[in-house]
Amino acid sequence: MQIVAATVDSMRGNRVGGQLWAFVYLAVRQLFELVLLFFRSGQSKVVELLALRHEVEVLRARGRRPSCADSTKKATRSRIDSSLGRGA
Repeated sequence: MQIVAATVDSMRGNRVGGQLWAFVYLAVRQLFELVLLFFRSGQSKVVELLALRHEVEVLRARGRRPSCADSTKKATRSRIDSSLGRGA
């Protein structure tokens, strides 16, 4: 029984450490995104807003709300496109 208890205790410690690193990673990533947002041109921000407005109109015409998966896919595509230089 002592071996099981020691194993469970060590796993709990790793989980807390892992959560801490995950939080630090997300905080630093958000900070970098905020800094990069300040360096984006006004034109790229306008184009992104126009694209999002168009998407909202299309979805309203379809009669459904965007799901979380739709938003996640769009955000991922946007980041990939911008990192490849294809984003506006």
